[in-house]
Amino acid sequence: MNATLAISRVLGLEKKNRKQIPIQIEKEYDEIILNNHLERSDIVNLSLQRFVNCNGIPVALIAACPGGMEIKALSKSDVINISLGELFKEKGYCH
Repeated sequence: MNATLAISRVLGLEKKNRKQIPIQIEKEYDEIILNNHLERSDIVNLSLQRFVNCNGIPVALIAACPGGMEIKALSKSDVINISLGELFKEKGYCH
C-alpha cells in the first residue's frame, strides 16, 4: 500500500476510489469525529492506512485472560475501531 494513498485522495491529488462497507464505529470515537467536525470516511481511511503502515494488517487479537490466552478474530469494524483509537489516543482526543 502506498504510504500516502489516503492523504493524496483526501487532498484531491488523486480521485477517491472508495467502496461503501457496513461498519460500526464505537460511540465515543464517533462523538470525537462529530465534535471536531471531521469527515467520517476521510478520518477512517487515514487512521486505517496509518495503522496498517505501522503495524501490518491485524487479523486477530491475542490477549492474556484469567483463563489463559484468548484469540479473537477481528472484523472490519474491530480493525477500524482499533486504528481510530490509536490515532485519537496519540492526538490527545482520548486516553
